[in-house]
Amino acid sequence: MVSSNNAQQAWQRAQAALALQLTASEYDTLIGPCRFFSYEDGELKLLVPNSVARDMLGNRLRPWLKEHLAQLLGEYVDVHLILDTAVPDAAASATPLELLAAQAHPAEEQAGSLPAGGNRLNPAYTFDSLVIGPHNNLVCVAAKQIVNLEASHFASLFIYANTGLGKTHLLHAIGHLAQSLQARVCLCSSEQFTNDLVASLRHRKGSADAMDRFRRRYREVDLLLIDDLQFLANKAKTQEELFHTFAALYAAGKKVVLTSDAPPSQLHGLEQRLQSRFEGGLVVDIETPDSETRLAILEAKTRLFGYDLALDLLHPIAFQTYANVRELEGILHRLNLIQKQQNGDLSLHQVEQHIESLAPEREPVEPELMLKVISDNYGIRVEDLVGTARNRNTSRARQTAMYLLHRDLKLTLKATGRLLGGRDHKTISHGIRQMQQRLAGEPQLVRDIMEVRSRLQSTMATQDWT
Repeated sequence: MVSSNNAQQAWQRAQAALALQLTASEYDTLIGPCRFFSYEDGELKLLVPNSVARDMLGNRLRPWLKEHLAQLLGEYVDVHLILDTAVPDAAASATPLELLAAQAHPAEEQAGSLPAGGNRLNPAYTFDSLVIGPHNNLVCVAAKQIVNLEASHFASLFIYANTGLGKTHLLHAIGHLAQSLQARVCLCSSEQFTNDLVASLRHRKGSADAMDRFRRRYREVDLLLIDDLQFLANKAKTQEELFHTFAALYAAGKKVVLTSDAPPSQLHGLEQRLQSRFEGGLVVDIETPDSETRLAILEAKTRLFGYDLALDLLHPIAFQTYANVRELEGILHRLNLIQKQQNGDLSLHQVEQHIESLAPEREPVEPELMLKVISDNYGIRVEDLVGTARNRNTSRARQTAMYLLHRDLKLTLKATGRLLGGRDHKTISHGIRQMQQRLAGEPQLVRDIMEVRSRLQSTMATQDWT
């Protein structure tokens, strides 16, 4: 029977998972104010601050919460949302539109406080929770340098990358680090910057200082962080205001960090003067993580989600070149569900079968190239691999070849044996069975297989360019 304490821990894990999936404003509105109340007979009760949050949470996230909590607790879970009447909330009678308007136009901040404009920093997005590898090491160095406002020699940092590679995480991490150094930080999306500007212009006649408040919010800071700049394309008025905001911050010796899905030169609909400003700073990209970094990311996500997936099960996932981290998270969620359904029994072979069904189509690999890569990886000649040598290293390499030729290239046992010096299908079948048994208990062998696959992938990529 699941205890209330275990259920509360599961709720905290669900919060952490949602912090990585929602925007900061969504998390602050829907998840942050919720409190665990009780768990009994499969019903988890949460306290929510107002009816608007209750309705939005119920409509948008209740199905996900039920499924995720069921995975964590191993039993069916129903989620019941209760109004927290003990905590007065001025927004209790507000409409969703009014709530969003309140977020976009917070009350006048007190003197000395951090600017109220923009989204609040996501507590889960820090440098401590960011996996750093060759794909993002340079941008992380630049990010930490720009936070040192006095020491950095560039006024702006422009970070670009494909979707799901950690731009937003890094932006929030920069904000957290800057705030820890007592800097005044304002973070917003390009959409929020636009919405704030439009609202200020609409209120200009009724309130002469509306634009003044807008400009103070975004200019009286030490560090301005703007996410998803690509959405400002062809918005002339917003780009003009951003240009003047940038100029004001530059003149005051302050810093700006921006993210986008493309470098400034490739942002269609971006004014030339803005492009020139951004290119005058530091422009750095985040690359697709390599297999070792993907493995580190998978380990970190497994701990974060509280999943009990063995390390050797993560290796074949790390080998696949997935486009972004969110795809890795999705595979972890599915494998955890499969493991729960099978009462904790999940084999390496099942993991490989599952990810193979999801993997994108790859160019066909020539068997001779596979043999060459395996030989190089084990430091032997191809002639020895397909010959009769029986020393330990050559035998391991030969069994690896049997496994990969049959498993990855889908060769028949007979065809595999023919490539390996004319060995019969019984020998090949026996060698493959031995490999499958060893893979279940030898993490080093799993790493060897992953290394061969990684080398093969790199070799093919190099050939494509020659």
